[in-house]
Amino acid sequence: MSLKDFYCYPNGRLAMSKFWANVAYATGTWIVVKMTIDSKMTYEILLVYLAAVGGAEVAKKLIETKYKEKVDV
Repeated sequence: MSLKDFYCYPNGRLAMSKFWANVAYATGTWIVVKMTIDSKMTYEILLVYLAAVGGAEVAKKLIETKYKEKVDV
């Protein structure tokens, strides 16, 4: 797997949904790490972060299962 797989379709075209989803995940991860370093992290914030990332993956799998095709999210 290359870095290009995180933001492009297999044919090499830019997949905006992949790109922006990974930007959102990276931003959320950076905020969680920064809050942990600054000792401002609470369990509620961590649970919201994990629910957002996990929920997006669950929704993607449900859509893939329903439509029987690969979703580029």
